[in-house]
Amino acid sequence: MNHLKTFALLAALTALFMGLGMLLGGPVGAGLALLVAAIMNGFAYWNSGAMVLRHYKARLVRDGET
Repeated sequence: MNHLKTFALLAALTALFMGLGMLLGGPVGAGLALLVAAIMNGFAYWNSGAMVLRHYKARLVRDGET
């Protein structure tokens, strides 16, 4: 279920971004917005785990550490 919610949110944000592109640049602006949104969504999909770990300054815990 969470995958479906995430997909719906990303699709809605992409549509909003494309709508803004359409208002500002017509069909070319919408196409460019779609390209940028696809790149941003792909980057977030593959790197979100590492970004969260880096944000919280996570580190590997060795045996015996508390």
